Amino acid sequence: MASPGLKSTPNNHSYTSIDSFNSQQTDESALELEEVVGLTTKNASGLASDPSTGVCAYVAGCVAVVFAVDSGARSYLMVSSRPPKPLSCVALSRGGGGGYVAAGESGQQPAILIWDRLTHTLLSTLKGHNYGVSCIDFSPDGR
Repeated sequence: MASPGLKSTPNNHSYTSIDSFNSQQTDESALELEEVVGLTTKNASGLASDPSTGVCAYVAGCVAVVFAVDSGARSYLMVSSRPPKPLSCVALSRGGGGGYVAAGESGQQPAILIWDRLTHTLLSTLKGHNYGVSCIDFSPDGR
């Protein structure tokens, strides 16, 4: 016998109807990414580091992972305002004072995303590329 909210198919497999599933979904803003395993970079542009702060960053699917080498703390940066695209490259601004993380998307009509490294706030979405962004960096003077 099927559980409440589940229906049985002719071969007795249970399934949840789309209407039932949609009414049970939680608010997206309440969801939080707990862990990222691995990375998806195909070349060095998917990895970045700032030796002066001991921070490195890498791409894992549609997430930019920022890793503090000394403490082991991780931050996960992603876009939540629209369907995400896989990230292909990442960059860190250099020097103290917090800084920024930039990541480039792959695929058609990609964007460059810029976050505040400390608050994890998405500050800017730069559009205008036709095809995937393959490399990105900040200038040495931070501009």
